[in-house]
Amino acid sequence: AGDVVAKMDASLLDARMAVDEARMAEAEETLAGYQQSMLQLIRQGEMTIKDAEAAFETIKIQQERDTAELEELKKEQKRRDDLLGKKLISEVEASVLRPQIAALEHAIAAVPALIKIQERRLEEVNKEKEDMKVWLRVGKDSDISAAIRDKMKARNAVFESSRDLRRIRREGSNLKAMRDGIVSVIMQEAGDVVQAGQPIMRLVSEHSDSVVGFLPEVHLTDLKVGQKAWAW
Repeated sequence: AGDVVAKMDASLLDARMAVDEARMAEAEETLAGYQQSMLQLIRQGEMTIKDAEAAFETIKIQQERDTAELEELKKEQKRRDDLLGKKLISEVEASVLRPQIAALEHAIAAVPALIKIQERRLEEVNKEKEDMKVWLRVGKDSDISAAIRDKMKARNAVFESSRDLRRIRREGSNLKAMRDGIVSVIMQEAGDVVQAGQPIMRLVSEHSDSVVGFLPEVHLTDLKVGQKAWAW
């Protein structure tokens, strides 16, 4: 039992396996490149989001700082205008701060437009990230990088299953004896095309402890259970 008694020509199967292996290797390289590209794209997107958030916060901090500075300059300008009204300082001294005040007022006035630009930029990059999650079928709170790694593992598992299936088919080209015995008849020769289910050889047991025979009904009463008999 288990001995190989016949081998089918597996050259065509071997050729197909070689082609499949080449395709799998190419697919694995392609998927590896895809994974690297996707991870790089994700990192760039996350970096863009962080940059947009940082720029947004910087603009708000700058706005608060400019507003506070403008208030102080206006207080100082009012004090100088009062001194100018009393002719205690010259017009030149009273006007020193006016260009700086005007510049700050202009900068503060432009802040809402800058904030809208950054908000729009942040919305766009967040939308791109969500679109990528939908495309990759990633949960709302799931990590995209982890999801891509999981998908790669699943793809590799599929490849491994396909490879194992081909190996099983390859091993199936060898016919093995299902039980101990002796080859009594060889029905096919090398080079024959054998259809499915067609017998190739006959195996018989070397020793047998029983005989199956046919007893005509008319002799049914001639034999009894336990009676000794000869078979040949």
